[in-house]
Amino acid sequence: MLSLARVATPFSLDEGDRFFFIGTCICRQMEHALRARGLNVLSTAPAYPAGDNKLVGMSIHDKYYVQSILQELAWALGRATFPLESIVEMPRNTYADLQVPRAIHPVAREHALARREILRNYFARIVDANVIVVELTGADQWFDRATRLGLNGEPPDWAARREPDRFEYQLWRYDDHYRALTELRSVLRDVAPTMRLVGIVNPGGLERTYRDADIETVSGLFASTIRTALGNLADEFDDVAYFPTFEAFMNGPANEVFEGNRVRAPVLDAAMSAMLHSFGIDRPVSDPDYDEAAYLRANPDVAASVKSGHIPYGYHHWFAQGRAEGRGLTTPDCPTDEPIAAEDLRTTIHATPPGSVETRMRIAIPVTVTNTGGTSFASFGRYPVYFCYRWYDQDGTERETGRSMHTSLAGTLGPGETSSFDAWIMTPESAGTYTLALTLLQSNVAWFDDIDVKNGFRCAVIAKSSDMPPARQHRDGLRF
Repeated sequence: MLSLARVATPFSLDEGDRFFFIGTCICRQMEHALRARGLNVLSTAPAYPAGDNKLVGMSIHDKYYVQSILQELAWALGRATFPLESIVEMPRNTYADLQVPRAIHPVAREHALARREILRNYFARIVDANVIVVELTGADQWFDRATRLGLNGEPPDWAARREPDRFEYQLWRYDDHYRALTELRSVLRDVAPTMRLVGIVNPGGLERTYRDADIETVSGLFASTIRTALGNLADEFDDVAYFPTFEAFMNGPANEVFEGNRVRAPVLDAAMSAMLHSFGIDRPVSDPDYDEAAYLRANPDVAASVKSGHIPYGYHHWFAQGRAEGRGLTTPDCPTDEPIAAEDLRTTIHATPPGSVETRMRIAIPVTVTNTGGTSFASFGRYPVYFCYRWYDQDGTERETGRSMHTSLAGTLGPGETSSFDAWIMTPESAGTYTLALTLLQSNVAWFDDIDVKNGFRCAVIAKSSDMPPARQHRDGLRF
């Protein structure tokens, strides 16, 4: 594996710098590594409206493309107005924001607008940062002809089928990326003349493609395009650095570096320690991780100050004084940094899944979860608890391993408390009759229904071959 600690960098960083990360799950892991070392990470996630169940490894503020980043910053800095046409109607009187990751579930329109205001305030924090870390993922993007904006991912199937001429697939070439990255640097320098930019490339491979080529070939094309654009930008400007985490991860043993499509947490933490060392910062892990919603729940006076506008957000208080005051990060009855005892991994689940589904679809199922254990559950910390599921075939063999979508609980679920929400399910790849097992999962600890089958809900579901072709085969109305 490439030794990241020996990478030459065009500038140094110090412990007083204020960091803002823009990207996807890699950035979220990098933020964790810096917070654990006591550094000031202004991009720490905000507290979203109650009931906003994020998916594990994915946040509402994740960004995939340079154009999407530029648009979000323009809205946050007051240089443009977010077009309401980007919030599109979906089934069951819900709405999807085309500028958040597609997998984030649609919500009521008022909820979508509340999310949008939180995002505007969140990205506005960038004016107080002096080090921006940008992670790029894709070299293609979807374009919305109605708003003349790039999307932050694929358009929802429902919207694309309803308005087949609205969305256009585009492959960005090197010149497109370099031009957009140059514009991004200019925007950041306008905000703060001393701003420094660190660019990285996401090492995760594509799961599907809209190009008529082998997926590995397309994945290599995308990575090499954005890597070259970032590298050349760093060659031209001494306030821009390209850092080769992509090369380090891809040159390491895949089974040691990756878990599914994500970099293993210890590997990324070691990479971040080496990265900081190469920029001139050597700090050991010293602080527990931080969760905005949990901190506000544990400190009602801080929550009141945030609501009144006296302080911008909870993390600002935590970093400036909460740590020194010994403020609690969570309520005392919510052990998020230690495994929960087996006797407390107890729950009852009620759900109304459909009797039949189409294959290869992402669906939402209404569920009700009651905590029947003796301690609280929450979807944050070192050992978060998520709502999850497994598919079993008629022989009782688990199928679709590694494809399960994890749904976060809405806040802390205390003993005896009940929460109702929509859980996201990915249907099987192949047609057949399956058993769908719904339960809770404490990450890196146990599936609740492995402790006791009563901790889950099971039912038979028939998966039928979809009448619609996979999304990558939808060619009508698209320009390649």
